[in-house]
Amino acid sequence: FARLIARVDYKKLNNAIILFLIVMTLLLSGALGLLVLMTATAIGLLPPLWGVKRTQGMGVLILPLVLFYFGFGF
Repeated sequence: FARLIARVDYKKLNNAIILFLIVMTLLLSGALGLLVLMTATAIGLLPPLWGVKRTQGMGVLILPLVLFYFGFGF
């Protein structure tokens, strides 16, 4: 099993998984799902570019949701 794992080309594997996710999103959710996927991907890539931790980025997204669902809506 270890020899099999060592021979895996991870770049091809990553590209195949990304393609699979895009195709499944299009098939199951259509263009709107693809828009959501691209937006979520962009948001996920921003913290390393800005030099902040991803947990801080999640806090920025989750805090308004928590406030909204506790009745402090905007």
